[in-house]
Amino acid sequence: MKKQLPRCVKPLLGLALVLAVNASSQEVASTSITILQPRDMNRYHKIGIRYETYTKPLWRSEVDRTNRYPSVIVNSPELHFPPVEFQITPFPDQRVGPEQIRAVALAAMKHTKTRYGRKPIISSERFLPRSRGVFHGFETTFDARVEGVDLSVLYFVGRRERDGRVISMLAKTQHGRLPHIKDHIRRTFDWVDYVSNE
Repeated sequence: MKKQLPRCVKPLLGLALVLAVNASSQEVASTSITILQPRDMNRYHKIGIRYETYTKPLWRSEVDRTNRYPSVIVNSPELHFPPVEFQITPFPDQRVGPEQIRAVALAAMKHTKTRYGRKPIISSERFLPRSRGVFHGFETTFDARVEGVDLSVLYFVGRRERDGRVISMLAKTQHGRLPHIKDHIRRTFDWVDYVSNE
């Protein structure tokens, strides 16, 4: 039976932290995984954002409303290798300027690492400017151990260029397997956007 990724603590900070920051052993080649994936995608509009997931096999998608800001959780199918979980969290009332996104992203990443039981240290070589679709911000990767499972985590925090709205997107998979899911990350994250322009 395949061991599922544990549902970990939500990745981004709440309103107070954002405001505070504003104020101051089987090896599978990634190409083989890509070839096996379908081109068909389901498109969704939930919690004010649009995103898409694979249809064949069907990736599960649900909304988690346990925190102040709800998240979309997308999980790979039962037999998918490696197992993947995406978490997309919009912050529609948070708007930051291009000069602020670095500080916001850095604070969010430190906060997230501590929620995963890691020290809140982000090295400069792991804090990289990145664009994901219409969002421009910063991305980091780190390793974590949750409920006895070793994970590799990719975490992006960005702002939409035209209005400064903030979003966070997190991908987690088995330890060392991020290169195997890079196409999944790109395909999912690059289509995310807010559905309204308010």
